[in-house]
Amino acid sequence: MFNSDSVYEISVALIALGFVALVIYLIITLKSLRILIHQLTHTISSFHRNIDDLGRQGSRLLSKTSAVTQEVHNKVHACQSTIKNFSYFGALAGQLASCFRKKRAKPDQDQEERDEHEHMHDKVEKEEAQLDVRKHYLLMAEEIVEYITFGLVILKRLKKIRNEMRK
Repeated sequence: MFNSDSVYEISVALIALGFVALVIYLIITLKSLRILIHQLTHTISSFHRNIDDLGRQGSRLLSKTSAVTQEVHNKVHACQSTIKNFSYFGALAGQLASCFRKKRAKPDQDQEERDEHEHMHDKVEKEEAQLDVRKHYLLMAEEIVEYITFGLVILKRLKKIRNEMRK
């Protein structure tokens, strides 16, 4: 039926055919791998550009919020000094009133007036402390708004990047 030479020839032909099929499959795989690497490189470069853009936007946001924070701080400081001036004026007016009353008062009323004056002075100090606390809370609120704004910008960017990567 088949002699041994023809069996060898058929075997060699099948091996050669299998090798050719393997080489063709390998070429197709390498081409698809090259396309995949190209797309991956493009995606990574796009990602780097987006990250750089996000960093620039973050820097601009920080500089803007820093300027706004400084402006608010200056206004709060100006208001605080004005309020202190009013409180000092009020304390001075209280002292003047106390002096005028002393001129007209009886000796046993002096202690009451001193107590009232001390009470008014304590009240002014307490109001100043409350203003400092309010200023602190205002500054904290400004910082929280700044962080929330920055976080929302980052979240928006990350969603955009994720949507681009899905495409």
